[in-house]
Amino acid sequence: MIFNSQSNLDHSLSFGVPANNAKVIHSGIDLDKFHLITQQQFEQPIRIICPGRLEQRKGQLDAIKLIDRLMKIGINATLTLVGKSYSKNFLERLNFKVSAIGLQKQVRILGMINQEEMVRLYQNSDICFFTSKQKAGFSRTPLEAMACGSIVISYGNEGSNEIIIDGENGFVVNEGSIEDVAAIIRNLVNSPKIVSRIITNARKTVEDKFNLEKYILNVEDLISKQVCSKVIDERIS
Repeated sequence: MIFNSQSNLDHSLSFGVPANNAKVIHSGIDLDKFHLITQQQFEQPIRIICPGRLEQRKGQLDAIKLIDRLMKIGINATLTLVGKSYSKNFLERLNFKVSAIGLQKQVRILGMINQEEMVRLYQNSDICFFTSKQKAGFSRTPLEAMACGSIVISYGNEGSNEIIIDGENGFVVNEGSIEDVAAIIRNLVNSPKIVSRIITNARKTVEDKFNLEKYILNVEDLISKQVCSKVIDERIS
């Protein structure tokens, strides 16, 4: 049995799935499609992207709160929410929140876009705020952003805490800690060397550990070992 994240394995075990001998092989992404664009420092407005299905558990309301907080501490920022809307009511809540705090010029809400457009959006964003509050799963969103040069700040959910080394290739904060996220961004604005180091480390992480080719080879290697082991056992018996 193969799981694509430790969080998925732990979630299954908590429900009594007999998966104690399961292996975790993290999914990878195609680096030929997700290209790196490196920038040495942020220029205001800070461009923030928040990808994901538009629904409560994906946490997009927190991203809007972040823009409000950044503006109040003197950091000009824009936010792009991108993803399919599964709830008309939640979409209305997002729009109401934006209007209520006067951020119509700072926030735009897109629907689904194709992969090429998504790559360009990552490349043109300084920060990818991964606000998902869904615990289990393994989202490729942080990997895609890291590969394209967008610094990821995450709540650590959907397996992102298995990808990100806090302060090295991205940042992990406590869920809902808008003040902490704002502080990280304020520090990055004034620290071009840190920005460059995080982007470089993030790309290297994806290349070394989470590329699609490596994922396929790891799966093939595991299957091959299992088949060989079974053949040997049958011959012995």
